[in-house]
Amino acid sequence: MKQYTYSKSERLKSRKQIQTLFKKGKSITQYPVRVVFYFVPQQSNINCLAGFSVSKKHFSNAVDRNRIKRQMREAYRLQKPHLVANIPEQLQLQLMFIYIGRQKSSSIKIGSQLNLIIKQLSKHAFEVNVN
Repeated sequence: MKQYTYSKSERLKSRKQIQTLFKKGKSITQYPVRVVFYFVPQQSNINCLAGFSVSKKHFSNAVDRNRIKRQMREAYRLQKPHLVANIPEQLQLQLMFIYIGRQKSSSIKIGSQLNLIIKQLSKHAFEVNVN
């Protein structure tokens, strides 16, 4: 049975991990979402850590930022089982989803773009697994 969860332990919160992610990671963009990802040796029993960000410059109201982050988290939560299935056991995937749009989008559009990103990430995970 698939686990459609995004618990507290699966959140990318460490400043050190986030800095490493942005220094060494690769990115994929599907407007209005950009994802930066990096594979590291597994440090815990969690295969995937994810964080979400929305620019304060483009969305000055916290209500709007929180809504977009909530939409991205929900889309990620529903697509996560497809991604986790392709990650090698000895690696951990760290992700940061960044909303780069300047206007609010519907949940359907965000979900479809995240779906495309997850498919591309699965391909990258398969390539890492093969090498």
